[in-house]
Amino acid sequence: MYLTLLIKTRMAKNLTAVRGLATASMQPCANSSPSLAGVTRAVSRFVCHSDLYEMDLQIDLNTELFPLQRNDKFSLVLAWTLNLDATPGSEKYDADFPAISGRRTLMDNYDYVMYGKVFKYKDNNMKVEVYISFGGLLMKLAGDPVKLEPIEVDSNIYLLLKKL
Repeated sequence: MYLTLLIKTRMAKNLTAVRGLATASMQPCANSSPSLAGVTRAVSRFVCHSDLYEMDLQIDLNTELFPLQRNDKFSLVLAWTLNLDATPGSEKYDADFPAISGRRTLMDNYDYVMYGKVFKYKDNNMKVEVYISFGGLLMKLAGDPVKLEPIEVDSNIYLLLKKL
């Protein structure tokens, strides 16, 4: 199953956290170890809105890999599998899967892909908030409970982004 959104960025906020790590409350952490080698500092938190689906999004992205500016539009897909025929994939992430298998996957159609886990689902009757961690890069998606109902806590999920 896939959830596809067309989204427009509203604002960006640079995070100075190590590897973009932030607390579950969606506040940036302080830079606690600036001397680590190979740690990216190019992480920004974007606040976005989808007019078509009436959803709000806050997401941390590596802006070296997926640069976004204010008012940029992009497509966001949440998927439980990368297989084009929607058959279940492995329970474990395998970075070599597309290269080894030679098959086309959803990743072929997108510019930026992350693999993560749903860690919180908050139902406020009128709006649902879903929190997902992608190795410390966080996402909060808020919207219609009917559209977000299939998402469950502790499920693994792929995030795929493409600029429009």
